[in-house]
Amino acid sequence: MTGVGELIPNILSSWDIVPDEVSPIGGNGNCHWRVRRGRDGFVLRMYRRGQSDSSIQYELDILNRLRSRGWAVAAAVGDTVLHSGFVFALFPLLLGSPHEKETAEQRRGRGRILAELHRELSAMTDMGQRFGWKRVDEVAHSVEADCLRPSDTARTIALHLERVRDRLDTAGASSFPVTVIHGDFIAQNLLFQGDKLSGVLDFDSVHLDLRAADVACARRGTQDEVVRG
Repeated sequence: MTGVGELIPNILSSWDIVPDEVSPIGGNGNCHWRVRRGRDGFVLRMYRRGQSDSSIQYELDILNRLRSRGWAVAAAVGDTVLHSGFVFALFPLLLGSPHEKETAEQRRGRGRILAELHRELSAMTDMGQRFGWKRVDEVAHSVEADCLRPSDTARTIALHLERVRDRLDTAGASSFPVTVIHGDFIAQNLLFQGDKLSGVLDFDSVHLDLRAADVACARRGTQDEVVRG
């Protein structure tokens, strides 16, 4: 989006904010800016193209419900704003820092926090599935390898797909508990002030799925302490 930086003050005026400072910050897919107004800090998000209004609202509703339950999450400030064909949302800036190099005990702690989060999210399955998303077992059985164009890459994908299906079926994944999951519960998405959890970030992938899928994503293949939490 050309010249979006020049438009930000106008966009922020939708929330009656005249910023003292605006600076871009990282993010995958969506674009983010840190906003300072006096002592108040915010994060402005520009959603990537292709996300439906209902998909965005699903995430925002989950954040609102978690915030009402006392979780340290950034619920949106007011309504979203449509500007220049993009959807913008404003969030309070959460303070704290992630564990840069997790110890084994900190990984176990992350596992315990995930278990507590799942307990809360299990009460939100009434929201159903997020638009455009599927459970991991549904995805594995809905992709047909035969539709891939013949190539070495296609053969590799087909091989991995078959292995995933076999493992899901062997494990009886169709009977696993289903809940709303975070989708990316890695160390970088947890903020702490001292030993106190001060923020859970990045609910961009929140959706209805197998609870085990969230645990697997958090484990990252090798971090068994998360599971042992």
